[in-house]
Amino acid sequence: MEKNIGLFSRVFTIAAIVLGLVVLFSTIPAIQLFSTDLGLFVGYTLFFLAIAAAIIFPLINIIQNPRGAVKSVGGLAVLVIIFVVSYSLAPAKELVNQVTGELMATADVVQYAGAAISIGSIVFLTAVFTLIITELLSIFR
Repeated sequence: MEKNIGLFSRVFTIAAIVLGLVVLFSTIPAIQLFSTDLGLFVGYTLFFLAIAAAIIFPLINIIQNPRGAVKSVGGLAVLVIIFVVSYSLAPAKELVNQVTGELMATADVVQYAGAAISIGSIVFLTAVFTLIITELLSIFR
């Protein structure tokens, strides 16, 4: 099974590099080898392949190493809890243009954006704090 996964990983990596080069060469005007439509098609294909890989590879890892997946599932659960708390604490007010009076964003969109900003800040600060603590611990070892 591991040979098949290694082969799949190599084939996927080579395909991603080739498709990425096609996108690159279709967007540079001086050396435009392909049409822009082909570049967009390949770009979309690469995007969906990346989404598929982001789903398939963790599932394969969970199947191969269920005990190691407990940490990942726990981390995901913590992120979901942080998002739910951030979403419930975010303000839910409509955003109205003060000059024209037109609605710019509904209350749900404002609440979701507030939650996204909160969770981004929390994750960033946690990463910085973890980096500092890890470096301090490595100094004293």
